[in-house]
Amino acid sequence: MRPLFRHLFLPALLTAAIAAWWFQVASWKVFVGTLLIIFIAEQIFPARREWNYGSGVQAVQRFSRDFFYVMVITQLSALIIWFVSRKLEALVPSQGVWPKTVFSVPLAFLVMELCNYAFHRAAHRVPILWRFHATHHVITELTGVKSLRTHPIDNVFFHVVRTVPLMLLGAPAEDIVSATYFGAVLGILSHANLDLAPGALGWFINFPRFHAVHHAIAVKFANFGCHTVVWDRVFRTFDDGSNQPAQLGVATRSQRSVWRELYDAR
Repeated sequence: MRPLFRHLFLPALLTAAIAAWWFQVASWKVFVGTLLIIFIAEQIFPARREWNYGSGVQAVQRFSRDFFYVMVITQLSALIIWFVSRKLEALVPSQGVWPKTVFSVPLAFLVMELCNYAFHRAAHRVPILWRFHATHHVITELTGVKSLRTHPIDNVFFHVVRTVPLMLLGAPAEDIVSATYFGAVLGILSHANLDLAPGALGWFINFPRFHAVHHAIAVKFANFGCHTVVWDRVFRTFDDGSNQPAQLGVATRSQRSVWRELYDAR
């Protein structure tokens, strides 16, 4: 069963996501559904069983922190981003040069990912940006839910950086929303505790084994793509994850409080 799962899970997930997008299923339903599907898969075919919650007091503590981020920090981020989006719509002029073709959504996705890639590299090198991005890197295991362990300010930065260029190019709102929609699905997937076979899709999609390298405690400046590895391949920052890191995180020191994660996780 595991070999079949390794090769078929991602194509099945992508097919379901495309079908949901085609039939205009609400994005929040797809987001929650993706989290649940990946969570169930992680319990059956985990890449590292110790990364799952398990049982006992420590498991409750780990779950509680993730639950806090999902229910409070993620919602706060969504509220701030909604407010910022309204302001951007009023302030950013549309140049109207965006090509209207059947490939407009994939093109929007690639442009968005180029912006994500550039800002992500900067977030690892510029101290003030790293101050917020480090919140995401304190995690010591990868699961789909861990994709939401982020700082609200970091989320806003990424949103502005990837959205404004598309708006300036005249990309319609539906293309931006669609590209963001698929990015959300792939963002959860990249953090999943799953051992998936990249195959041909590994030339494009940011598989969990690729993203684990990015989260290595021995800081490696590789795999900065959030949802795709296309730009990592173009700019030669790609690592295929053949040597999986033993530890993830930012430093080998005691666990931080939630406040410390949000205030100064460095």
